[in-house]
Amino acid sequence: MNKEVVMVKRFNYPQASYFQGGLIPLNFSQDDVGYDRPSLELANAFPRKDGSAWNTATMAYDTIFKNRDDRFYETIYYNGSPYQYLAKMKNMNTYLWTYFDVVTDYNSGTGIAGTHNSITTDPLWSNSSFYRIKAIDKTANMATSVYNAGVDWPEIRYAEVLMNYGEAANELGKNAEALNVLYNIRARAGILPGAASKYGITAAATPDIRTAYQQERFVEFAFEGKRMDDLRRLKMFGYLRSLPQRHGLGIVLKAGQPDVQPMDDINAVWNRFNSTVITTDAMNIAIKDNYYIYGIPLSYINRNPKLMQNNNWGGTFDPLQ
Repeated sequence: MNKEVVMVKRFNYPQASYFQGGLIPLNFSQDDVGYDRPSLELANAFPRKDGSAWNTATMAYDTIFKNRDDRFYETIYYNGSPYQYLAKMKNMNTYLWTYFDVVTDYNSGTGIAGTHNSITTDPLWSNSSFYRIKAIDKTANMATSVYNAGVDWPEIRYAEVLMNYGEAANELGKNAEALNVLYNIRARAGILPGAASKYGITAAATPDIRTAYQQERFVEFAFEGKRMDDLRRLKMFGYLRSLPQRHGLGIVLKAGQPDVQPMDDINAVWNRFNSTVITTDAMNIAIKDNYYIYGIPLSYINRNPKLMQNNNWGGTFDPLQ
């Protein structure tokens, strides 16, 4: 019942249940693991606390968790995050550790091959090293309760109203209005205003502001079901193909370093690990541009001989006219 929710679907057992078994670590779950984990691309996209971008060329992944936007910590659980985000994690008096003691192959047929740490024994089936925090019932305790989790799922919330308004303003050439919305969104996320009170936003012209909105929506609405629609409406499938796979981190304990304790402070032990970028998909992303607009099912066309197929699926009808 957050006051910023405009439309919401309430999952509240037994009226409606939310299965989160595949979303949280198997140590604290049941039967399933590996769904909907954050990618490295998403982790990279979050700004730093001062609003500047995380720079993969100059910044070490061993410190990916340091000085980030507040939304990073409310969306992504990383190796040793000092946040017991599940009731069972609190009961077991531990944090989540996603590193390996030994890695023999970072890209085997089943992902990382090696010996996982003995603190959190769950192997990383998706090999991203990250877990999702957003839209998780943190009170679920017994393993079976993951089938009946309770979550208020926002279909639309106030931040989206703001960003829809700002994006439209930008397309109308009202750049100042569009930028003010971005500043407000970042201020709400705890980002520092900086000397110019621009919260790290450097865009000024319409095309650059459009790109800034694309990037801000990526992090603001992560795991809220907005991303695929954004990529479709902005015709950004080329971005997906250019990856060509999503990535994660393979984290391994440095030779000679001792294992951590369950509740060690990651800020004190982060330099015990090495991080290696790895691919996490089974195959390359190959979504085609004709999926911007779906084809008409053949069964419909067979019912009506006057119905023409869309031109991006070999027909003659232009759905944009």
